[in-house]
Amino acid sequence: MLQPLFQCKSFVDRLRRRFPEEKGVTAPEYGLMLGLVALAIAFALPNITNAILGIFTAMSTTLNTLAG
Repeated sequence: MLQPLFQCKSFVDRLRRRFPEEKGVTAPEYGLMLGLVALAIAFALPNITNAILGIFTAMSTTLNTLAG
């Protein structure tokens, strides 16, 4: 019953020895995160822009129809 638990613990211990703990984030890691955020914004912006334009176009059409 406890054998899988001991195997998991020994696996985690081996990983910790192989990859020592590092404190803090370095400049390249910040650069990578910034690049990923910029890519996400670049891909999302056209879709958001089209959605907002669609909403305002629909509102304008509705108001023009109601105004006669």
